Amino acid sequence: MATFAMNLNMQLKKPPACDRCKARRVLCLSQVNGPCPRCAEANLECTTTPVSRGRRQKNLSAGETLPGSSSDSLPSLSRFTSDSSPDVPPSTLLSSSLDSPQLTPELVEHCIELLKYTLQYDHPLLLSSSIMLDIQAAGFDINSLSPQSRVLVLCLVSCAALTSFHPAILKDGPRPNSLTDVHFFGTSAVSQCGVHRASASRALHAEAIKAALDGGVIFEVSNDNAASCWFLDQLEQSGLEGPSRPWAEASMAHVRALAPIWRTVGYTSTDEAWWAGQLMGHALTSIRGRKPLPFTRIDELLLCGPEPHPLADIIASLRDSTSSLSLLHESLLPCKSNVISYARPHYVVYILDSARITPLSETAVIVFLESLSLMHIAVELIFNHIDNLILTSTINSTESAPIAQSPFVLDDLEYRETHEGAMQGAQIHARLQLLQSHARNFAEEGWRKLAKSIRYLPTPHFMPVHWTTVFDWARFCAEDVEGRVRSEPLTKEEVMDIEILANEIRLLGYSLDIASRPDVCAVLEKLDSFTHRFVNESG
Repeated sequence: MATFAMNLNMQLKKPPACDRCKARRVLCLSQVNGPCPRCAEANLECTTTPVSRGRRQKNLSAGETLPGSSSDSLPSLSRFTSDSSPDVPPSTLLSSSLDSPQLTPELVEHCIELLKYTLQYDHPLLLSSSIMLDIQAAGFDINSLSPQSRVLVLCLVSCAALTSFHPAILKDGPRPNSLTDVHFFGTSAVSQCGVHRASASRALHAEAIKAALDGGVIFEVSNDNAASCWFLDQLEQSGLEGPSRPWAEASMAHVRALAPIWRTVGYTSTDEAWWAGQLMGHALTSIRGRKPLPFTRIDELLLCGPEPHPLADIIASLRDSTSSLSLLHESLLPCKSNVISYARPHYVVYILDSARITPLSETAVIVFLESLSLMHIAVELIFNHIDNLILTSTINSTESAPIAQSPFVLDDLEYRETHEGAMQGAQIHARLQLLQSHARNFAEEGWRKLAKSIRYLPTPHFMPVHWTTVFDWARFCAEDVEGRVRSEPLTKEEVMDIEILANEIRLLGYSLDIASRPDVCAVLEKLDSFTHRFVNESG
């Protein structure tokens, strides 16, 4: 996907020469969003009269497209889907704009207003952008914006369309009166919203991608272009995931160029904490999909500051201090940085395909499991402090992210045992099973921690970009409980956590078309059966 997108952009011709340079028969270094250097130096207006070249196109009947046109080639961008992504036919992701709602100023304003309900879009790149003021000044008319600003607004509208209740998005389907309509979000009609919004969401996503490619946002470094690439990467996490993350890599390339400038104009510890959270999210997303990390160690130091304190020091501070919001904020930055530090060697040792063709380093596994143990202790202490506080603000669910690495270790150990254990002898096979048992213990704690973190989120909340993570954990929970429920009864706390995960999946059905997925229905059926079984045995 990355190669295709880059090749497509490389084929974009440079803008035509301006009228003044053509008249003087000199080389014109024309610019996309401004006058050419010669006109700028002479302080003259730079105008370009378009000239049609080549044969006239024959009249096409409705539905036909020219071979090699953008509508003919763009669908290949979405030819890859992950097992966890909602089923979206590849041929329809980048379809024609027939399903795209008309972006009236009223609809654009509605979508921009909804962003405050989607905290995962509360990104430092967006906070430092003037796009909100620009779109308001333009009367929410996206055609009045500059090309790059228009791309960013299209990305914002595409993201907001996943939570919108506007008739242009949901059409004739059921809809809430507002995003705080608790009664509606407690009914079964929620899942129908994802079905009805699917075509409009795909069309808006397609329009945002096409505008980004046509505008060359990958190539020109700017804050808005970095934000556009980041949002396009987020949209892929909620729908289609390819074998690479080209938009994440493009966004980080822009950030890499902009960060030194930020450092000279008042970069604060708050900014470092923001970016530590973003890089942690990038790292966990890449590891989940067995993809390369889009940032380097140098990027981490530039954005997040110096090496974090060791986890042992953080744990000691959390144990010895009284609960306060300032303590939580002071602890989260080094915790996030430690997650990033652990993610990089984990990617090299377990995730890379080249790592699987070499013998597994038992020492590396033990060291990493010990690191997970420390992270588990730190997360548990953070949750304890949160429980001791009167919650007056939303607590971000990323505090449970460190445990999110445990299923990836378990997956790799299971792969090693299946493919290598029998060939390496009984002793090594037994060691692999022991390490796998330790990793499974962490993974079992993982879905419990995820359920606990969801409790801290407002009701209702919307996390479509975390669909793959939530569903993978729910599926693991179903498999884990199914294996244990025959031999030991479930506790009341476990049943509550199972119910939270099941309700979270159903709530995601408001944003995504998951009602037509048999695997999702099967997982929900299993989770509900555990709850019903507990009620019957208790009653």
